[in-house]
Amino acid sequence: MAAFLIPCLLASPLFAQLARASPIAALKPRDTSTVSPSFATITPVVISHGALDDAGIASLMQSLSADSGPVPTAAPALDRRQEATSSSLALTVTTAGPFVAIDIGDPLVACAASEVSTTTASGPIQTFQVSTGSSDMRSLKLSSINGSTTEVTSILGGDDAGTFKFDANERITEFYVFATDRQFVGFNYTTDAGNTYRAMTIVSKSVDGVKVPVGSGILAQIRYVPCPNGIIPSMGFDFLDELESIAISNIAYSGFTNNILPATDGQTVTVGSQIIDNRNSSSEQTTSIQTTAAITKQHSITTNIGWNVGSTVTVTSEVGIPFLAKGSISTAATWGLQGSVADQKLTGSTITNAGTINLKCPAKKYCVGSSFFTMFKLDVDVEATFQAKTKSGSNFNWVQKGSYSGADSLAIELQVDEVNSTVSRRGAEWVSGSAVLI
Repeated sequence: MAAFLIPCLLASPLFAQLARASPIAALKPRDTSTVSPSFATITPVVISHGALDDAGIASLMQSLSADSGPVPTAAPALDRRQEATSSSLALTVTTAGPFVAIDIGDPLVACAASEVSTTTASGPIQTFQVSTGSSDMRSLKLSSINGSTTEVTSILGGDDAGTFKFDANERITEFYVFATDRQFVGFNYTTDAGNTYRAMTIVSKSVDGVKVPVGSGILAQIRYVPCPNGIIPSMGFDFLDELESIAISNIAYSGFTNNILPATDGQTVTVGSQIIDNRNSSSEQTTSIQTTAAITKQHSITTNIGWNVGSTVTVTSEVGIPFLAKGSISTAATWGLQGSVADQKLTGSTITNAGTINLKCPAKKYCVGSSFFTMFKLDVDVEATFQAKTKSGSNFNWVQKGSYSGADSLAIELQVDEVNSTVSRRGAEWVSGSAVLI
């Protein structure tokens, strides 16, 4: 039907009339018009500035010549610990008390809501071992400097990333985290000693690492959420924030009863001697003994890991320090505890005492004077409570086992051996219980 109607329509006189009536047929080429405004029709806006001096006029001219376009809104200031936080990643960085807290992953990726439970491994951390799957953390084994260990195994197995052990006072300087929008897929770090550790999954190869702040670099504790299916979907790394000091706030000694410990047998140390032969004199003779007492007092504490902030570790004024005391009733010596009057450095101290003792020898006597002191040594096991104070004023405490070594002495004493006369062994024999010259 269409094949029949279209040729008939084209041949019809009506088609020609419709074509002439169409707007398309009346379209003319595009015209360009230029309009010159009349300034007489513009009404000026008058702003009164009152009386201005030269400085005011200069300021006005500057404001008129300056760009009056819109000023962009200033970018919001970001705290340095928020720089690594991204809303598109399962990663947050916050400051919580003494910690710079790094939280990675979403526990609901692998756990039901009723199965989510966070466990904290307190440190500072000494050894670290992780195994990984293709896209998640699987098992975890930690030990802290207080001797405690934490181990989480996985029914899924995993690739062992190896074991890392921190040396004394070794700290993390760079820490990179790899995460997706919900998963924790890897991390690596470098210490100030140049040592590195990497725990990376297959998925982490396609994810950019994010460098996070580490505060003082001391890994104080680790938080983790283990799921029954053998996956650790979420972990938290708590670094001690920037530190002001580390001190020992308490020491628990082994062997002390009511703060008293009997001293072992002491060692007599002679520091000077002098002889006066006064047998041929009818008057008392006096001479001096120069004495030097070295290493008469010493105290030090040794722990498996040492810490310092700018100087050596100190003990606070509340900590009991062993001291040697000689009983007034007997000659027994004991170790007692007394609070230190000021902060003390526990690196060992040596005190050298020098003095002069006068030796008097009576008439008709042969005298031997000896200056001596008795040295006592103490070695006991201890548990030392360390306290780290951050620059923000927060504290973090932990306990370390170690040994305490002390050396102390009683006061210098003088012993005088007097002899009335000397007898020649060749010219004497015993007669009736007495020596008779022959």
